[in-house]
Amino acid sequence: MRILLTTLPVTRRECPPYELAMTAAVLRSHGHETVALDLNNEVFHKLYRQRKLWKYTKYDLKHRRLRDAGPHLQDFQLGPLRDRILGQRPELVVFKSGTLNVDTTAAVARMLKNANPSLPLVFTGRRIVSQETSGWAGSSAAPFDCIIWGEDDVALPKLLDGLGGPCRGESLIEGRSFPVANLDDLPFHDFSDYPLSQYGSPGQLEFRVNRGCTWDCRFCIEWLLDGKYRTMSGKRIFEEFRHQSLALPSVNRVRFDDPSLNADMQVLTEFARLMKEQRPPLSICAWLGQAMLRSEMTFAVLRLLREGGCIQLNYGLESGSERVLADMGKRFSLEVAEEVIRNTHLNSIICAVNLVIGFPTERRADFAQTIAFVKRNRAHIHHVATAFVGCRIEKGSFLDRHQERFGLTSCDVERWETRDGQNTYRERVDRFRELCEACIEMGLPVGAHGRWIRNSKNLADVLEEISF
Repeated sequence: MRILLTTLPVTRRECPPYELAMTAAVLRSHGHETVALDLNNEVFHKLYRQRKLWKYTKYDLKHRRLRDAGPHLQDFQLGPLRDRILGQRPELVVFKSGTLNVDTTAAVARMLKNANPSLPLVFTGRRIVSQETSGWAGSSAAPFDCIIWGEDDVALPKLLDGLGGPCRGESLIEGRSFPVANLDDLPFHDFSDYPLSQYGSPGQLEFRVNRGCTWDCRFCIEWLLDGKYRTMSGKRIFEEFRHQSLALPSVNRVRFDDPSLNADMQVLTEFARLMKEQRPPLSICAWLGQAMLRSEMTFAVLRLLREGGCIQLNYGLESGSERVLADMGKRFSLEVAEEVIRNTHLNSIICAVNLVIGFPTERRADFAQTIAFVKRNRAHIHHVATAFVGCRIEKGSFLDRHQERFGLTSCDVERWETRDGQNTYRERVDRFRELCEACIEMGLPVGAHGRWIRNSKNLADVLEEISF
């Protein structure tokens, strides 16, 4: 079967889309002729005036500029995207989508159905768990024949191979019902369809090597997306590096997009040891990613990671208050956090800390403790990262399911409030501003809202984008 696999604007384009690369590899391993098109990146290079839309895709998935992107999409002339897809003469189209490009994907799908009603369309994506997409399933207005939300490495081939033909069966498939039992069995990512030099970070790849998480932080939804924690072995991760080094000699580093690289310490140290012992060194010799703060990250372990190619770790500190960390479900003490951060820096690994501003139980005193922690450890911290201006109440998260326990009166994803009126969206914006001002005074960059905040001008530009 000839399958066209694509992702549409507007979404991240720092690196070739690893989810497309894995799905292409899976489909090809099942004997399907697969064409992979990154139409998101193609459109970016064809536009100039609208390129500003892409700068909001890195952190804030509900940014108002992206929510208002609909009118701008007319400038994209979606008709050519439809024609580009139909020009490949596919027997089936698979859309890999994220939160940002749902509307564009649906619009192009409707145009395809109008042009060719018999062409089967499948909509899939790891983060597609919204009511909007679930509501499409089985609806006469649905632009897709089938929706797979969550993991699709097993579900998609089963849909194509085992149901009497494409899209004959369930219109909504929960990917967690078809998990990959052993991630080592997955094929290598296939990046052969992408001109690497045309991405935002030339010389870098991104991919994931585990699913789920061993922790259950109250604000997180990794468990909802991926179910039970699973990981590739250290040897399998090393083999992926070796394969990509041979296939893509221009690439020299990898950013792991996993929620935590050290959820399984044995896997991480095995991988680092293999990288350290490889002779001659692979062309992909550097790597970075997210990590947990845990006591097992000793000076000796961090030295091994550095010798194995680790150049940066972003730790999920989230707060400098022990009380708030306990409420978040974090499993480390601030004493452990300070030791790991210090030892990371002493091993010449770039050390960044992620912060969650305005967790529901965070008080002003707790927030002050967070700033004090950053100041106390400034010498060892390279930069601070805040994924969003303030804590989000993700649908399906522990916070969302226990609103009464956390004193929430309204549960809008971003603009929620607490019953006592002490934690509001405006208050979280104020705390964000105060954190940034403190970091600017320390000469510490803050990564937020898709850009770096290094001075008052940067901060003013970001604050201007935040509406009340």
